[in-house]
This record gives sequence, C-alpha cells and structure tokens, in this order.
Amino acid sequence: MKKITLFFLSLCLLLPLSSCGKKGSASSEKDLYKAGLDLIDTMSEMLGSEEYAKISGLSDSVLSVAERLDTGDYDDPVAVYQIELPDIEEYFESLEDYDEDLWDDLSSNLKKQFENRFTFGTIASQINSRTGERQLAFGSVYQAIDSDGNFNVEETTTFLYVFEEGTPIAITFSKHGTMQGQFVFMDDTDSLSDVKKIFKPYKCSVSRVDYE
Repeated sequence: MKKITLFFLSLCLLLPLSSCGKKGSASSEKDLYKAGLDLIDTMSEMLGSEEYAKISGLSDSVLSVAERLDTGDYDDPVAVYQIELPDIEEYFESLEDYDEDLWDDLSSNLKKQFENRFTFGTIASQINSRTGERQLAFGSVYQAIDSDGNFNVEETTTFLYVFEEGTPIAITFSKHGTMQGQFVFMDDTDSLSDVKKIFKPYKCSVSRVDYE
C-alpha cells in the first residue's frame, strides 16, 4: 500500500490552486514561460534567505538541501517542457497496488473528490520521495504561490523548467488564475526523450515548449 499511501500524503502537502478566474484570450506559451520565470525568481530568493529557512523551522538536514540547490542558475533555463496529467483513474492504474474492484465500488461523488485533489504536485511528491525524506520535506516547504499571475489558460497545465546546474522547477498554471511552483528532484533531463521516460510511469504526456 506504499504508493497509494504516498498519494494521500502528497495531497496534504499541496496548497489549493484556487482564485478568481481571468477572462480574455488564452496566453501563449511565451507568455506562460515569462510568468513562470517571475515565480522562479521568488523560489530562488527563498533558497538564499536564511530568514525564510529559520521561520520555516527547517532541520539542519533539510536546510542542507536548500544550500545545495542555491546554485544561482535559475534565471536562464536550458529547456522547458509541458506536462499534461492523465485522468485520475489512469493514474491509479499506474500504481503497483491499484485495486480496480475497490475503485469501481466508489460512488461517482467520491471519485470526484479524488479527481479534485489530483494535481501535478501529486506526481512531483512521488518523484521527490524516491530521493529521500529530506527532499520530500524540502519540496513541501519551498513551494511558491502567486494568485495574481498575468496569464490565462483554459485548462490547468504545468511547465517544467530545466537548468544547467539548478534543480528542475515545475510551475503549474491553474485555470483559476493561480501559479504554483515546486522543485522536482530529477536526473537525466538532457532531452525530451529523457523527460518523457521519467513521466511515462505516471501516464503523463510531455512536449517541448516553444518559448523563443
């Protein structure tokens, strides 16, 4: 039941992506890219702030993760990828201990509750957990939220920013007008095929973002 349990725990780590929706034409990939960089600046500032770490009450072991990630290399990503989530049932089917009969016995109302809670952060927590408890704890504290983002999307989507030295950062653009950023501890992100391989077990689709 480890993976199913981790799914529930990851829901508790996530902050709600809700705000008043923005009206108007949909933002281009370039517009979203720029909006995401603004939030990444905030996350970079978090890494370098001793005050933020102290107020957050981080242990020395988790603080060491922040110090290691503070590379000063978060202003110029080498690549950006768009990550699209599967539907909730397809995601559950990807888990080793998925019980189809148990899922089928849920009412449509309760299935909807799982769907409402399923975000990119669910999968990010799965990925981060593979690198250790420190990284998982770090990822829950060093998230950034912006409810005033200057963008508009019809459906919630996630951009993954990859850097030369810095740890990849995922920015989720909510259809409600909120951005959420989080670090994702991933290796082998040199190409589109590498990133697709990482997200394949979670049934996510990955494409390159044209932000030039």
